[in-house]
Amino acid sequence: MNLDAFFPDSRSKVTLWYMSPEAFRYYANQSIEFSLEMAEKFDDIPSLELGKTHLELGDLYIPKCDTNDEVVCSQVCSDIFGKFQAEVWSPRGEARELIQKQGLSHTSMTTGDIIQIDDRYFAYTKSYAYCDITHLIK
Repeated sequence: MNLDAFFPDSRSKVTLWYMSPEAFRYYANQSIEFSLEMAEKFDDIPSLELGKTHLELGDLYIPKCDTNDEVVCSQVCSDIFGKFQAEVWSPRGEARELIQKQGLSHTSMTTGDIIQIDDRYFAYTKSYAYCDITHLIK
């Protein structure tokens, strides 16, 4: 019997937001700040908008994470980043159907993708770490 229902505060929900194919060329392999600076300067670069520039890949649950502790969250995000490399989670193309079904084009998580932990959003930033970008989310 799974007893998680008795302890709903014992884990955090993580939602992975991958860049949409349309936004990939603007957001991939860039810090989120650089991409947003470019979006302000050039009309053809889309502004950050979940559901448009980033599509939901799916959810997973981890032990409770204090989202107010940015050092802990950065480490958690780095661990998730490592786990969501194609050679780790889909070495023989196991995720191909999921990726296509979600309208995505890449299997490996990359800079530019967003990790949501509970109600906070994190992305790789120009400080070379995952930082809270909740204030940037539309």
